[in-house]
Amino acid sequence: MKLVKDLTDDGIIYYWIDEVGDPISADLRTLDDAREWRVLYLHNAYQGAERRTSIIDRRYNSEKRQFMEQNHQFARGKSQGRREADILVTVDTDLAAQKIKEYY
Repeated sequence: MKLVKDLTDDGIIYYWIDEVGDPISADLRTLDDAREWRVLYLHNAYQGAERRTSIIDRRYNSEKRQFMEQNHQFARGKSQGRREADILVTVDTDLAAQKIKEYY
């Protein structure tokens, strides 16, 4: 699964594609929307026993993350978590930059 950033007549959009390159998500307006969509998608696709009580990752709350890092030794070892859904989202393919270069 890869994240694509694209430029349309409505502005910048993000969407997820599968290994073949076919879109698997709707058009998303922000990077945060893309992150939330991915977390929910991975959570729903997970077949094992779920031990977490919430799919929301505390590391995305910057105040709580800072508090945990300052006050708990164990939190300093791994800042992103162990699950695929915990890894920070980055754009894999930036079509918007290419289109802007073409137009200007």
